[in-house]
Amino acid sequence: MNFRSLCIIAGFGLLAAAPFARADEWNKRTVVTFSEPVEVPGVVLPAGTYVMKLVDFPSNRDVVQFFNKREDHVFATTIAIPEYRMRPSGHTVINFEERLAGAPPAIKDWFYPGDLKGEEFIYGKPKPQPVQMASAAPAPPMPKPAPAPAPVEAPAPAPAPAPAAAPAPAPAPAPAPAPPAAPAKELPKTASALPLMGIFGMFSIAIGLALRKLTA
Repeated sequence: MNFRSLCIIAGFGLLAAAPFARADEWNKRTVVTFSEPVEVPGVVLPAGTYVMKLVDFPSNRDVVQFFNKREDHVFATTIAIPEYRMRPSGHTVINFEERLAGAPPAIKDWFYPGDLKGEEFIYGKPKPQPVQMASAAPAPPMPKPAPAPAPVEAPAPAPAPAPAAAPAPAPAPAPAPAPPAAPAKELPKTASALPLMGIFGMFSIAIGLALRKLTA
């Protein structure tokens, strides 16, 4: 759906401004009724009747506020930029931006009856989360976050105990003195066997001679 066809649908289906329009020359106060939700910068207005007007700032004539019908609650305050058209019209003109399927149409610009200068609304880049839906009651103030507890420093690790000194080795006992060597006992000298053998030989010879004489 292109922008032009969307404006036609918005003009006949969403917006019913002319029968309800009442305006003030200074603040451009205009009453509009939407038959379905409409997005303005920062909020989505549910279907219903709203009042649009410029904030009374002499130095800036492009700040627009959206009120409820009784004008006792502000739904949105936004800074617009000047927008111009070639020919004025005798009724309020509101154009809408095209949005993705399922998203509410967004007000692109607003022209007060008889003016060549209007107000163009600026939107940020589309965000994945839906735009906040406006409610009639003012939003409760956000609670202040509790102060984060101060980080507790971990105690420094105790120094490792120094290794105990090894006990000094006990002095080795002095070797016991060796007992004095016992004097060697001298074995008695034995007589030589040669004399005995001589005697035995002589005895044998004598016996042999005696036996010889006997047998002669």
